[in-house]
Amino acid sequence: MTRWHRTLPAVLVSMAIGSSTAASPLRVNFTVSGDPSDPELGGTASTGYFIFDSDLIPYGGGMVWSNYPPGLKISELHLSWGNHIWTAADAFCNILTFDSGGSLVAWSIGATLTPGNTGGGNYPDFAIDVSNSSRTFSYEMASDRGWAGGVVAWDTAPVTYLIQSCVMPDGSQAVLSSVGTVYTYASPNCSEAIPVVTTWGSLFNGPPPSAVIGMRPTSNGVVAILQNGEVWQLCVGNSSGNRVGNIFTSPGLAAVQTVPSSSSNQLHQNQPNPFNPTTEIRYKLGSSGRTWVRIFDASGRLVRSLDQGAIQEGDHSVKWDGRDDSGQQVASGTYFYRVVFPDGSESGRKMTILR
Repeated sequence: MTRWHRTLPAVLVSMAIGSSTAASPLRVNFTVSGDPSDPELGGTASTGYFIFDSDLIPYGGGMVWSNYPPGLKISELHLSWGNHIWTAADAFCNILTFDSGGSLVAWSIGATLTPGNTGGGNYPDFAIDVSNSSRTFSYEMASDRGWAGGVVAWDTAPVTYLIQSCVMPDGSQAVLSSVGTVYTYASPNCSEAIPVVTTWGSLFNGPPPSAVIGMRPTSNGVVAILQNGEVWQLCVGNSSGNRVGNIFTSPGLAAVQTVPSSSSNQLHQNQPNPFNPTTEIRYKLGSSGRTWVRIFDASGRLVRSLDQGAIQEGDHSVKWDGRDDSGQQVASGTYFYRVVFPDGSESGRKMTILR
């Protein structure tokens, strides 16, 4: 198969790579319009769709591309107009880019197509390219004559996936989505299917303003704690949440992002590094108190929080088994670990996991 290559704008290539906790394929519908001289499309509109593995959607915006493990999985590509139908026999992807709200804003895919009912022959290459400067599609006929057109529309609704959950006092589950919606359902036992899901309300009135570190039940609702220190609350009987404060700017608390680590606190390089599957993070406290160890991926998303509790000054260590807060193994790559010391200062280093 002749692979299709296209030069992409540098602004797209430089965006961060990350992944979400989604677990189901995503279908993207699109509409193209052919060049007036095209013998097949003749300037008319054509609809199609492609399906890819939404596990790779980056939370908070960014890109996924075929060279980043485990690679983008296109499970189906379909294009039709009039009585013509093409489906993908071998689809591949160069890039998908999402904005901070999860909307698809750029994509570049190609495929070898089966001719369907177009009358036989081989249709080797089909390509779609949507970017800041280009919105085109192209294909080749059996005679190797190429035709092109433009992509005029595609799904831009925010991609929704689940990012946090907690157990309510009555045993039901409260689940937070990437667009800020909180859903509830009763906890099933092993022999039951998940009951009907109920929409509770919008915690943030939109996507979270920062990565959500955790969600906890209260006597009258749920609260979410964000990476930027904000605390949001959604109460029973309300459909909208509200911001109740920021722990970093509360009285008596230092803004930990702006306080450098004192010389009495020390963070050492993890050992071994690179590692698989476990590494040890060693640090020294200059004073006793509450200590956190947090691990972030290359896009800055929090993947694991290792709360050390209130501990004494001196040397300490914690092991990381290469899993996120949900117990899933993280992918190979570069990660960053950061310790928040009892005096409010921070220190961080880089590490690499190789699967």
